[in-house]
Amino acid sequence: MQTKNTINTLKCFTKNITLQNLRRLYLKNRKNLLFISYYFPPLGGGGVQRILKFVKYLDKEKYNIHILTVDARYIKYTKDPSLYKDIPNEISVHHVSIPDMNWLFAILGKLHLGFISRILKNFLFLPDEKIVFFLFSRSLLRKIIMKNQIDTVILSLPPFGLYKFAPYIKRKYKIPIITDIRDLWTDNFSMIYEHFPVFKFIRETKYEKRLIENSDFIITATEYIKNTLMKKYKINNIETITNGYDPDDFIDYAKGRKTNKNKLCFAYIGSLYGHQNPENLFKAIKRFKNDKFTFDLYGFVEKGILSRLLSDIKSVRHYGYVPHSSLLRIYEKSDILLLYIGGYDKKKRGILTGKLFEYLYTRKPILFIGPTDGEAAGIIRKCNAGFIVEDNVDSIYKTIIDIHKRWENGKLKMKFNNKEITKYNRELLTRHLERIIDKV
Repeated sequence: MQTKNTINTLKCFTKNITLQNLRRLYLKNRKNLLFISYYFPPLGGGGVQRILKFVKYLDKEKYNIHILTVDARYIKYTKDPSLYKDIPNEISVHHVSIPDMNWLFAILGKLHLGFISRILKNFLFLPDEKIVFFLFSRSLLRKIIMKNQIDTVILSLPPFGLYKFAPYIKRKYKIPIITDIRDLWTDNFSMIYEHFPVFKFIRETKYEKRLIENSDFIITATEYIKNTLMKKYKINNIETITNGYDPDDFIDYAKGRKTNKNKLCFAYIGSLYGHQNPENLFKAIKRFKNDKFTFDLYGFVEKGILSRLLSDIKSVRHYGYVPHSSLLRIYEKSDILLLYIGGYDKKKRGILTGKLFEYLYTRKPILFIGPTDGEAAGIIRKCNAGFIVEDNVDSIYKTIIDIHKRWENGKLKMKFNNKEITKYNRELLTRHLERIIDKV
């Protein structure tokens, strides 16, 4: 009789085990993560890659992943739909519609009311106009957290207006927060307080402190950022995960392909702003008078810089922004990849742009111009990946001559340290993030 009852119980149990119930049980045992990032596809540019690659390579067997980001339809910013391919089907992306304040600032500028923009930026939109993302997203944030029982929040900055999420989530939901800091904030060399310097610096230092205090763990994109924050705030809950390269982006890459073998081709990929002060580079290029040489720029270049370049130097060509998926052809046809940080400021020693790691994967020689004792220079040395030169006209000019001679003699190839380069694989870097998530 007892055996019969046991059999009936088992039959009843098996009937209730539906695929849906199994799925619920499976999902329940996974950790629920919420990434908050202003930059996410279809927005393009370097700031998108870091979070995009993290969510691509996080173990979907261990985590349920949600993204809170802006609705790109209303944002005046570079779009790159080719990045959609990297978003896994398993993750949920939640969009917030926000007004883009840059439209307002542009209108005020055309009406010669720029002083109103300055007042808004310095008194209302603190620390920056992206704070509206936080203000408009709180309702959706609550729904995501409550419905999906979020276990951990990963907050990505800049823009630093998103700092408000940390104290808000900590106070209201008591959820652990991992803050991913890609750039320095108040210690950033390029932070120019034009109109109310003391006021902005004092206020934003307070904001930065609140961010640090409300973060259970901090990830930085460079060792320099980590060391700066450790020293400033006396913290130990902080580690570095650099940017890297994704081998999937290079599936169709042909390392040996070269479309123009009659000219030495330098390529610069990324934005070029006035504060980078690339005058020494331009003077060196202008001095190098050789028809078998081209200098190609891909990305945003500030108007003043661009007009001088195109009018003074015939070998310079500007192509504007190109989708990330199109970079392979650029890498293939280039002989030298330029990484320009420029100038010498001790804070520039910590600049480690994302494109460096993609440059490394191409196995094309890199011409690095910037602090020779900096973090980027150190990685290039370890990987034996190119030429490192200080930002002065004579040094740059002599290096260009040396590179050109090597190219003419067929001796431009480098003996790369492949073992060192492999450390910057995005998938391996994401395993580091998983270890941090699991211990927070």
